[in-house]
Amino acid sequence: MTIIDSILAKIGLMRVEDHIAETNRLNLELAKQDNALSEAMAEARKATDDLGKLVKDYGTRGELLTSAHSAIASLRPDAEKWRARLRRDRERRKRGRA
Repeated sequence: MTIIDSILAKIGLMRVEDHIAETNRLNLELAKQDNALSEAMAEARKATDDLGKLVKDYGTRGELLTSAHSAIASLRPDAEKWRARLRRDRERRKRGRA
């Protein structure tokens, strides 16, 4: 085996044991990267689910906002009446006829 190893070393090839060790090291690195990728995919899936929940929640909030806007719009004429009355009172006070 030593003669074969020396011949392989002279032509630039690895010994069999070194080749096996290098292959094992590369497989271990690949497994670590695969594990990290799986974890990242799981986190991305969770974030997507959370985003879906937010979109659903926003849909119901959007309906609530629409109903709130319509309620405010129905109160607008009364508010405009009160603003006009306050404006008239302020002008009267300025002229001294309050």
